[in-house]
Amino acid sequence: VKILDDKTMKIAAVAAIAIIAIAGVAVFMMNSDDGKDDAKFEIMNVEGVDATVDNVINGSYTLQRGLILATKGTASGAVADLISYVLSAEGQAIVEDNDYIAVDSSAPAYKSTIDDKTSYSITIQGSTTVNPIMMAVEEEYEKIHPNVRISITANGSGTGAAAAIDGTADIGMLSRDLKTSETDAGLVPTVIGKDGIAIIVNKSVTGIDNLTLDQIAKIYDGTYTNWNQLGGVDHAIDVCGRESSSGTRGAFEELLSGKVAGFSSSSVTDKMVEFASNNALLTHIETTDYSIGYVSLGIALEAL
Repeated sequence: VKILDDKTMKIAAVAAIAIIAIAGVAVFMMNSDDGKDDAKFEIMNVEGVDATVDNVINGSYTLQRGLILATKGTASGAVADLISYVLSAEGQAIVEDNDYIAVDSSAPAYKSTIDDKTSYSITIQGSTTVNPIMMAVEEEYEKIHPNVRISITANGSGTGAAAAIDGTADIGMLSRDLKTSETDAGLVPTVIGKDGIAIIVNKSVTGIDNLTLDQIAKIYDGTYTNWNQLGGVDHAIDVCGRESSSGTRGAFEELLSGKVAGFSSSSVTDKMVEFASNNALLTHIETTDYSIGYVSLGIALEAL
């Protein structure tokens, strides 16, 4: 038996530690990659176009909508000042921080127009998509104006619009365009940001990475009920969407109606499972095999 001297043993020990360290780094890099391999869902291409922020901005991604604050008539006082804050450099930065797209990347800095010696209260209701933006706005705005109290309820675009019309809310949050009936009732929209609508599927859906608008419409009207009709696996499609008051649903159905002949909101299959928020639907898609749904692109990209 050959006995190694101290120097040789030290060299061997250092070499072993180096090998272990290199192996650890390699395993970390393989497992971490860009984080997307750990995601339990996929974002589908639509009409051959990736669902990305850049493609929403350049207009090539077709499923996109505006994020809106609506008031009954022209806003005034503290309500107008709050909206001006959202449209300022500070407010547009909050839109981008929430993974949405600013409408004015070169907006000027905020300048107050209200009296800080007067107390104000502002009530806001509506879209669960716009809600995270306005919650962050509330926090920052109230730091500047401790005399203003903002109350926000996320209960869907349709509910927010109705609340702004009947006066129970000063501002309605919407993640879709105003309906003719809403503008006829006096609502005035202010677009504060843009967002895409992502088509997401559980990772069990294989063999498909792109859907046309016509195919999406036929999934949601019940024409296609099995993934093998689209070139995928032989399994029933679990069709998921949002509740009837959702701005995301309204925008999704409105966009399809305008681009696919014969499709309308009344075409949607009664087999579709409805969810009350983007996050609830996203969780279902992540945990349910062969499911498909639509959510805010910002929320989908953040979850990847």
